[in-house]
Amino acid sequence: MTIFARAAARAPWWVWAAVVAAVLAVVSCISVPLLVLRPGSRLSTAEVPYPAPAAASVGVVAQLRAAPLILDRRLRVFATHNDVWAEPLAAPEGTDSYWSYHRWPAEVVGIVAFGAADAAPPVVVVKWSDGLLVALHAERGDIAWTTRVQTKDSDEYWGRRTGTRTVYGDETLFSLYSARSGSSPVVISSGDTKVDAFDPISGRQLWSVDLPTCHGVDWTGEQVFATILCSDGVHTIHLYDAGTGRPAGTWVPPWLSASSTSAERSWIRWLTACRTESSECQGFQVRREETWRIHADGSVAKEPVVSSDIDDRIAGDVVVRRTDGRLTGLRRDTGDQMWQIPLDSRRVIAADAGTVYLLTSANDLACVDGRTGTVRATVQLPGAGWNAYSMYVTDGFVVIERVNPDARERDGDRSYYYGSRPVVLATC
Repeated sequence: MTIFARAAARAPWWVWAAVVAAVLAVVSCISVPLLVLRPGSRLSTAEVPYPAPAAASVGVVAQLRAAPLILDRRLRVFATHNDVWAEPLAAPEGTDSYWSYHRWPAEVVGIVAFGAADAAPPVVVVKWSDGLLVALHAERGDIAWTTRVQTKDSDEYWGRRTGTRTVYGDETLFSLYSARSGSSPVVISSGDTKVDAFDPISGRQLWSVDLPTCHGVDWTGEQVFATILCSDGVHTIHLYDAGTGRPAGTWVPPWLSASSTSAERSWIRWLTACRTESSECQGFQVRREETWRIHADGSVAKEPVVSSDIDDRIAGDVVVRRTDGRLTGLRRDTGDQMWQIPLDSRRVIAADAGTVYLLTSANDLACVDGRTGTVRATVQLPGAGWNAYSMYVTDGFVVIERVNPDARERDGDRSYYYGSRPVVLATC
């Protein structure tokens, strides 16, 4: 007779039933987490029609828990640790997802979005820490294609709670968007020693380039891929045609010479006029006082006007400068003043082809026409006593991530972010 049988013989039936129920409850509590933690993926596709384009009327659209990419004025697309999801662009905060994609234990390391162009549908491309590159049909949320790419040692999720650094600022996945560059769309993935480019619609590989291990801080211009190699101890930009992968030229600062110090040879660049932090950038800045433009053919020319002022912004053919309570528009090619207006602003936070976006001293959003200096609109943003950490703009929609005034990078998310929904989506 087993132990359980002997115990059953000695105890009343109701005691034994209670013991069995308790054991089953414990087993259930253990098995549920095991099911949740099982490696794999989960895809939830759209169950309602594709949202209509949202009107860019002036005002605050929503306060969000994460930072989105904006796609075709129809969707806001998010990415956090193990999840990618989309919501209708004009939906209020707290709305259900339109579609979603979850993977575990792989982490999201990069995401780019391509809007519809001609007959090509909108696509979202996600790079995961295990090297899986996944394209999702934005209209439905189902998988269009997948492939494997090389990763970097640093490829992991860096976005904290809102996903901002991963959604806007990663240096492992890049886009060239046909509507802006005039060329076919390209998605480019950068690994430790290899760069691969794909057609984001079909998944067809366009080209591949092997690079030495000493490379990094990659980005894309409007029609080129750029990477910095430390050739012979000198940082050198190598440029490649985005459509073919053919070399398009190299560049080093003209002030470098044989007598340059080690620090000068390891110069640092800051990107300018980008669609996101590292994609479709018009140029770069070195030594703060020098800004250079990368043309479509890979040639590099010095910008005649853009200065070391951190609040200089390029809005199409205009350089907008903030100094001493005034905002000035200068011709990009000559520096001639086009307009000047008094504007009490804390900082210029972004610009697109036709508009400059500023935060006023009251934390309102002011939207200024880049060619005329006319203040198109001023939007009162919710809350007070916050700082703007990151900003993204497209199609008249503005995303601002808010942090607490004394926030430090090492702070926990509760102390770092301004509230539970720190991201503001507005239009103006």
